[in-house]
Amino acid sequence: MKHLQDYTAKNNFDYFIHKDLGGFLRRELDFYIKNEVMFLDDLDATRIMEHLAQVKAIKLVGEKIITFLAQLEDFQKKLWLKKKFVVGCDYCITLDRIPRTLYSEIIANNAQRNEWVRLFAIDEIKGDMMTEGYCEPLTEKFLEDNPFLVLDTKFFSAEFK
Repeated sequence: MKHLQDYTAKNNFDYFIHKDLGGFLRRELDFYIKNEVMFLDDLDATRIMEHLAQVKAIKLVGEKIITFLAQLEDFQKKLWLKKKFVVGCDYCITLDRIPRTLYSEIIANNAQRNEWVRLFAIDEIKGDMMTEGYCEPLTEKFLEDNPFLVLDTKFFSAEFK
């Protein structure tokens, strides 16, 4: 349990997409240069060119990094704002959750029966005194005796779903 909690703590975090990261970082870079790199009180005429070269170098490297980060952030923003759509939506549900009134439609669906044969080998189910075995076409009694067969709605109409 501890490992699960550690994993969850490491991999669960919120983040936001900045609407103008490039502008924000450029303002912060200017602020940094003015307050941390270029001290107006310490400038003397002999070293002013040296300070300006240092400021230009920091500004150049900072701009390249900011441009790169802004492109990444803009791409994430485009992905986030992209219209989302669902191509299809089907459900898998066990027969015990389906009303018996729909059993006749289920029995008539050969695609679902073939899927059950393929996945669950229902054609090998033998009957006994209490339960009904496999036969074609399927019977409502067979469905009642096998309530945990999984029905896939992809084989049925939209009205059925």
